Amino acid sequence: MFDFLVGQMQAPNTPIWFLICLFWLNQMFYGVYKISSRFKNFVAVLSGLSLAVGILGFYLGTTNYDIKVMNIGSAMTAMPFFCCGYLFNRHTDILYPNRWDKYLLWAAMVCAVYTILFARSVDYFSNSYESSLWITYSCGLTGVLCVLFLSKMIGRLPLISYFGRYSIMILVTHMPILQRLHPYFMDLPWPLWSRIALCITVALLSYILLIPIMKKWLPHVTAQKDLIPVTP
Repeated sequence: MFDFLVGQMQAPNTPIWFLICLFWLNQMFYGVYKISSRFKNFVAVLSGLSLAVGILGFYLGTTNYDIKVMNIGSAMTAMPFFCCGYLFNRHTDILYPNRWDKYLLWAAMVCAVYTILFARSVDYFSNSYESSLWITYSCGLTGVLCVLFLSKMIGRLPLISYFGRYSIMILVTHMPILQRLHPYFMDLPWPLWSRIALCITVALLSYILLIPIMKKWLPHVTAQKDLIPVTP
């Protein structure tokens, strides 16, 4: 944990490294939001400042001055995505049924094709990217929109939606669970893909029991209740 806090790039629990990054991203966005709220053209100022922070973070990642402590540099690079999410939620009806939903399949296909054609390897953990700034941002946006459009078309999937609702619990605990299941399944005389699939399936099914237990006994640790109550 100490190595990660001082920027040695060794996350204490790799799958959830982004949570500390997300914490700093929230703080930075709050600052940008407060500054932008003083201007009449709020949306334009918020978008411009968020993009400026993102560009700075992106190019810091190409130098020796990247802020690796708790992935603050990565948080800066991700700022435009955070801003887009905020604007989509507050200033559009993209998340809700609307008259454009009849074009969802075509929109998802266009986004998927663009992302597949132009996307290159990205590593937000180390804040390094193979593609240019604008390709990285545009492909990130089209990739997210593709998933969003397909999700609106599909709707709810009972077990998948349940896991999604409590995904933080799975993210926090799945690694130690898989590490303990791995020795038992990898020794089976089956093809590798079937052993991996069985191991993952058993781990996921275990959450049907584990999620209710964590909700009841560990609500503050699993983001079901505020650790520090905050009132407006």
